[in-house]
Amino acid sequence: MKNFGITFFIFLVWSFFSLWLYSWLIPNNNIAINKNNVTNTSIVDDLNVATKEATENPLVKSTQINEITPIENTKTNTNSGLLLENEYGDAVFNFEESISYIKNSSELSIPESLKKFYKTIRTYLENNPNTEVHIISKYSAAENLETPNLGIKRGQQIADLLKNNNISKEKIVIKSIIDDLDFDVNDRYENAISFQFAILNKERIDALPAEFVSLPTKITFYPKFSSSGILKNDRLKETMERVSSIMKQYPGSRITIIGHTDDIGEHSDNYQKGLKFSEQVQKYFIAQGKISKNRIEAMSKGEIEPIDSNLTIKGRNINQRVEIQFR
Repeated sequence: MKNFGITFFIFLVWSFFSLWLYSWLIPNNNIAINKNNVTNTSIVDDLNVATKEATENPLVKSTQINEITPIENTKTNTNSGLLLENEYGDAVFNFEESISYIKNSSELSIPESLKKFYKTIRTYLENNPNTEVHIISKYSAAENLETPNLGIKRGQQIADLLKNNNISKEKIVIKSIIDDLDFDVNDRYENAISFQFAILNKERIDALPAEFVSLPTKITFYPKFSSSGILKNDRLKETMERVSSIMKQYPGSRITIIGHTDDIGEHSDNYQKGLKFSEQVQKYFIAQGKISKNRIEAMSKGEIEPIDSNLTIKGRNINQRVEIQFR
């Protein structure tokens, strides 16, 4: 009987200890499980939120989604065509094809459809005389190290093309940019060149050596017309100041001011109208620009040299212009 009592007492002690140990362990396990559940749920929720925001907001798409996407899958080689932007980053022209090159080669490949892209640039510069063009030329850190670098060499090819097509070299700026480029399987990179127009940097031009500044071929000027002729405004003043500055740099230079019209009305009337335009500009340049009258000639071509269709209002406005030719 005594042994039974001792055995029963030991059983009670172990039972109590076991219950206490069990009650102590179970809450901690539940907490650990709950913590894991909260963590996993939080990751899923955060990922869902990031994905939803990236889908709904294109500004988020390029950041948060890329953080989830493996790095090796984020690089692209999309051909968006040759791009010309203004000083605000807005697209002025966007051609379907682009200028490309082969890795480690300084030679550019220009598609046939882009052979005359310089005309677009020249027209824009002529219509915006206080503007210069920046050639954005990309090259890769994975390419051969050369002096000057491949970006400059490629940009110089484009600069030479522009200069050979009557674009003043002082209005051309080459910007070489090193970037992480993704070449295709043939080691070709598209979109090697782009252009950005900017406000003319007169301080940069003034700092250029005299032999670098070239005499422009011509300036196309679109004055403000009225029933009495050309209005004297800031546009006319800016053109006069530019012409006067160029002629001071080239004391032996002369200019011919040519008036052009649309084809509305009689041929002879349009000739007289064009002559009236050019003579008004001539008188203004002499009086306000202090340019000797012996260096300025005024003439008219009337309607005979249109540069756009006379069938539309826009085309007729483009044809009605004044050209200032340097010689």
